[in-house]
Amino acid sequence: MLVVVPWAIRGPTRGTISFSHHQLFVSLFWPVWLVVTLIFHQTKRLKMQGDETRDLEMTSDHEEGEEELMPFMDTFYSLASNEAEERSFAASSMIKCLFYKSDWDQDSIDATVKDGSYALTRLMNGLCSGRASARQGFASCLSIFLKVSFKMGPENESKKHWIDLFMVDSRAHSAGAEEFVRNTLKECTNFEGPAKGKKNTGKKSRSDERDYRFGRLFGILGILRSGSLVDASEKVSRGFDFVTFILA
Repeated sequence: MLVVVPWAIRGPTRGTISFSHHQLFVSLFWPVWLVVTLIFHQTKRLKMQGDETRDLEMTSDHEEGEEELMPFMDTFYSLASNEAEERSFAASSMIKCLFYKSDWDQDSIDATVKDGSYALTRLMNGLCSGRASARQGFASCLSIFLKVSFKMGPENESKKHWIDLFMVDSRAHSAGAEEFVRNTLKECTNFEGPAKGKKNTGKKSRSDERDYRFGRLFGILGILRSGSLVDASEKVSRGFDFVTFILA
């Protein structure tokens, strides 16, 4: 049973107790406001998770089909669409263009390494965009991109995965692929200086800082969902600590 004890004040006459209307209103209705607020945020979080799951499911459906693919460079624009189907088609087209080819030779491998390195940086930069559904689309695609990159590689180089080749192409000085991904995300979501692959446009505003903070958060979630940290060292895993990494 809920017991509400409002603030009491001594009445003006005969020592009676009276209550301020404002105080009584606050005492009675602030718990209701709190519950409504919690329900709203929980519903919003569940909706976002549901949209991301639908993006992944639609992407899987597209990968099984034989439909014509979206041009590689066009996929980045469509990843920010408010339409879940367009986002999933863009992600599916990007993954197929990069990793699923009928014939592999050295030229096609070199092209995939160049395009894949570019895509990784572009996906992480896109996390900081506030346009339409960019964060959701880029984070979902990044998750699939990393999942494939850590598990697959050129057919003629069975010992190497794509992420290892992206690391070599980027001339990264990292101890491993997981640390390379972490450092790339940190560079791309660096609001204090120029992001990786972008020119310095001067001091960023408060809204820019917010976009970059959210971009880093969505990037962490995308990396965790990809499963690429399963074999990561304890040092690298600690580097993805939410509070420390987001505020770094």
